[in-house]
Amino acid sequence: MSVYKPQGKPHYLYDFQWQGHRYYGSTFVGDRPTAKALEAAIRRQVVVGEHYGKDREMTLDIAGGRYFAEISVHQTTAETTGHQLERLGKHLGKDTRLSDIDGSAIARYIATRRGHISRTKRRLAPASINREVELLRRVIYRARDVWGVKVGRVGWKALRLKEAPPPDHALTDAEEARLLDEAADYLVDPVRFSLLTGLRKSNVFTLDWSQIDMHGKVMTLRVKGGKLLRLPLSQDAFLLLANLGPKDTGPVFTRNGQPIGSIKTAWNAALRRAGIRDFRWHDLRHTFGSRMVASGVDISLVQDLMGHSSITTTRRYVHHHDTSLRDALERLNSRRIPDHREGESVKPLKKKGD
Repeated sequence: MSVYKPQGKPHYLYDFQWQGHRYYGSTFVGDRPTAKALEAAIRRQVVVGEHYGKDREMTLDIAGGRYFAEISVHQTTAETTGHQLERLGKHLGKDTRLSDIDGSAIARYIATRRGHISRTKRRLAPASINREVELLRRVIYRARDVWGVKVGRVGWKALRLKEAPPPDHALTDAEEARLLDEAADYLVDPVRFSLLTGLRKSNVFTLDWSQIDMHGKVMTLRVKGGKLLRLPLSQDAFLLLANLGPKDTGPVFTRNGQPIGSIKTAWNAALRRAGIRDFRWHDLRHTFGSRMVASGVDISLVQDLMGHSSITTTRRYVHHHDTSLRDALERLNSRRIPDHREGESVKPLKKKGD
């Protein structure tokens, strides 16, 4: 069996042989259909990926499989990337050569995706489509610059859709209390941990005890973009983990002893009961950053804690409250500047014509 899940483990593993060599590892996903698709992508890369030399043609299917095997398989976003690659292959054609993918083909793909209606009767957001196109750009650039494959010419900048400003919803203390009261029992600790650490949803629900050093009060994890972070645990976060009963390995947050799967229904129900609208799980991360800055933490430290590669990204998440800005101005205004004329009589202003 080339794809299997060991008992008590959250992720499927792949294991196959090719020409006397064994290839095995984690798919980093918990559902079998996705795991099989990712294993097939890795197998394609092993079997045919290395047969493409300089200035050779390569299909989108092979390029996507090779990109996933080399770049995405060990990232926390592997499952999402796998779905996006499958979608790109479906609409652009898996057997389409990279040299035939030009701006016109991608524009048609964008038009098709913009017309897509989700199960919630909503159209896809421009940001979602931009992320899919950005993945295609990375695949094509790697094929050109690393694998020496022929690719088409694309004006990527002109294809980018205009995105709405990012939402700016940080929980108030009252909203947080209502959310924790209304959340399902198995979601309470993940919500609190997100507010205490600012971790992304994917990192929270894939967090393993092997990533946590309870003695050193630190956790080490791989975040978006493959970056490895070593982050300290606050006293509250440490106590939350201590109360869960630390182990050597295994998922930190569970439901009835098993890894937590989809939370969409339970999350939406909690928000509805708490009377909180237009709030995403990612806004817990935004709340963390906003509270850090409002507490006086330097934004460069917030950048490090949130794992942002650019301070500009941190500023998008962090909301400077009007009261904080006003306090900063008042501190400046309260500073007394000596008047060089103190002690001198003030001469009256002369009128024009005097």
